[in-house]
Amino acid sequence: MTPTQALMDELHFAMRGMQLHLPKGVAEDLLRARFHNYEPRIGRLRSERYACPKCFLREGEKYPLQPTPGTDEYDLLACPACSNEYVIPFE
Repeated sequence: MTPTQALMDELHFAMRGMQLHLPKGVAEDLLRARFHNYEPRIGRLRSERYACPKCFLREGEKYPLQPTPGTDEYDLLACPACSNEYVIPFE
């Protein structure tokens, strides 16, 4: 599984459980728009990083995920803003 696939899976999961403090129809429209506008990658080429899907849905901001020590089976990325961690399994 690539980091992009893993983050898109997380985005689907986060969207189902996301609660925004807005009127119901407005919150649903905002989440749907953010979901469709989410791009997992920030930057180009060597400076490329991945954006936290949870923060993008909640705040509309692209916080870059930081690599943290993983294992022989997966990489681990963490968000400095929300402290959420994302497991990226090796195939």
